[in-house]
Amino acid sequence: MAINTGIYFSWYAKSKYSITLVKYGFTVIGLCLLAGGILLFNNTQNFVSNSITAQGIVVDLISVKSSESIHYRPQVKFETSSSELIQFTPNTASNIAGNPAKYHIGDVVDVIYQPG
Repeated sequence: MAINTGIYFSWYAKSKYSITLVKYGFTVIGLCLLAGGILLFNNTQNFVSNSITAQGIVVDLISVKSSESIHYRPQVKFETSSSELIQFTPNTASNIAGNPAKYHIGDVVDVIYQPG
């Protein structure tokens, strides 16, 4: 009784090829993510090194509806080094907004901004 080894080697070659594709595919994806992380780090580092820190105060809480709940974004007012009053509401909800609100009216917060 003869064993057909051609089928086994055919499957093995396809399997080895697939594993190689997956291995190099994940390597390329990993290197792209690493490069993106380095670029984001450098961008943040550049922003922070060229910025000024000021004390701001939460003057209002803006409610924002999402599909599942309501979040509250703080509206912050601060004075720049050139005595200009600036009031803003952060547009990111990941760290700042929350339910219940993470900040309250009258809270003092640090603000990092670039002059000019």
